Amino acid sequence: MTDNGMVERRPHIILNMAQSINGYISGKDGERVQISSDLDSKRVLDLRNGVDAIMIGGNTLKTDNPFLKSDNCRFRIVLKSDGILDMDSNVFKSAGTVIIVNESKEKTHGNTTWISAGKPVDLKIAMNKIYSMGIRRVLLEGGKKTAMNFLRGRMVDEMYLFIGNIFIEEGGIKMLDNSKRTKEVIVNAEIMDGGILLRLNPEKIGEAL
Repeated sequence: MTDNGMVERRPHIILNMAQSINGYISGKDGERVQISSDLDSKRVLDLRNGVDAIMIGGNTLKTDNPFLKSDNCRFRIVLKSDGILDMDSNVFKSAGTVIIVNESKEKTHGNTTWISAGKPVDLKIAMNKIYSMGIRRVLLEGGKKTAMNFLRGRMVDEMYLFIGNIFIEEGGIKMLDNSKRTKEVIVNAEIMDGGILLRLNPEKIGEAL
């Protein structure tokens, strides 16, 4: 159960991220860098089309302003504590409903729904509410802080990491800041056009953080 007595239920969560050969997911000051190859971008689109919702953190929305395009996915989820988003952001231009997970606001306006999940935001409460909306599969696309919080909370069921054929200059954002040594992290590895795709064990990653 969650801390407030709710029965703990949540969607199946898939974490997908990309990093450079030297471990960076972005350039200096969070600058967006194209790491995925065309083939990997097609794989990500297939992932998006196989879930009910695509989820990102507020920082990713601000720095990358992604469209989160998908032919089938009905929901976009943004984690933003204060619930304040630029309504001109690209995510609002995608078809479907945008869910903003925040600390206190609960309302619906047009195709946007705000749900509260405690102060600070409790991810277990948030995912319980997401589940209650009929959402069963979620693709989490970052950013780093959001991904690490889900991994630490043991709330990731599948994890994919694409290592692109690129070096990024020092000063960018590193994928992991692990504090422990952990073995047997890789479940599967596949060489593909433009890089290597790893399927990782999220439980093992969580142990290392």
